[in-house]
Amino acid sequence: MRGLRCCDLRANTLEHAPQVEQADAQARAARAQVWSARSQYWPTLNVSYSNRRSGLSDPQLPFLDPYKETFSWTFGLSWRLFDGFVREQNEVSTSVSRDLAEAHAADTRRQVNAQFTQQMAALTTAYAQIAIASDNLAAATEDLRVQNERYRVGAATILDLLTSQAALTQAQVNVVQTRFAYLIARAQVEAVVGRTL
Repeated sequence: MRGLRCCDLRANTLEHAPQVEQADAQARAARAQVWSARSQYWPTLNVSYSNRRSGLSDPQLPFLDPYKETFSWTFGLSWRLFDGFVREQNEVSTSVSRDLAEAHAADTRRQVNAQFTQQMAALTTAYAQIAIASDNLAAATEDLRVQNERYRVGAATILDLLTSQAALTQAQVNVVQTRFAYLIARAQVEAVVGRTL
């Protein structure tokens, strides 16, 4: 189940990580620029309308309309046949920019995948270290109990008891450090994923 969850998280990360979304947006914008450059080959249609009234009349008699009305429609179609290869240069330039943006998006996806793998390995290692440190703490606690009993019956020296207490203290410190390392590893995974887990 954990492996399935990790695979789902990886797939989600490769689609929705902030770096991936940014690179994909730049690639989409570059593709749109190519279409914009290609649109220069299309003809341009111009349509205009004008309406005008003129005449002499008394403004007190609005029901009599002696104003002469003129209106006109204008249609135009223009098609640029040759512009000194500017269109072609723009299309090639935007195509190259699109290819670069798509390559950058693919590279970003691979980089996020590598970071995700690295951070998940660190998270798994930190989780395993917590279990090991907890087992060491239990062993150090039991060792201190045994040394206390041995010291009580006179079979151990004070040095044995102090050594056992120092080992217990170090085991407690190790548990705290491994938990902190786990939280750091989890935060690094969340930074790659782009959301809290």
